[in-house]
Amino acid sequence: MTGGIVVVLGNVGYNVGGGMTGGHAYILDEEDTLPHKINPSYVYIRRLVGEEEISELRQLIEEHYKYTSSSRAREILERFDEYLPKFWKVIPLEQKDRDPYREREPEEVAKV
Repeated sequence: MTGGIVVVLGNVGYNVGGGMTGGHAYILDEEDTLPHKINPSYVYIRRLVGEEEISELRQLIEEHYKYTSSSRAREILERFDEYLPKFWKVIPLEQKDRDPYREREPEEVAKV
């Protein structure tokens, strides 16, 4: 990925972020396995901490539901506060210096 935003509401395989040089992704990780699946040569991950990005995520899921009537999206929106802590933000290493939340506490940011 070289730009844009991706929201993943399902499972992912290994090498997440391999070749990623721009944009960002929000990935739902219900099994807490994403830290072991990323490609640390290209990306780092952290939990969502800013109101702007939380709002962006919710809006993207709402748009997805609007156009697809996805039962998965509906469930996440109905229980958004429960699902929110299970999302990671995947950011290319090239953008790490521009991430305003890069210096957060380890429990808020996973540095893999």
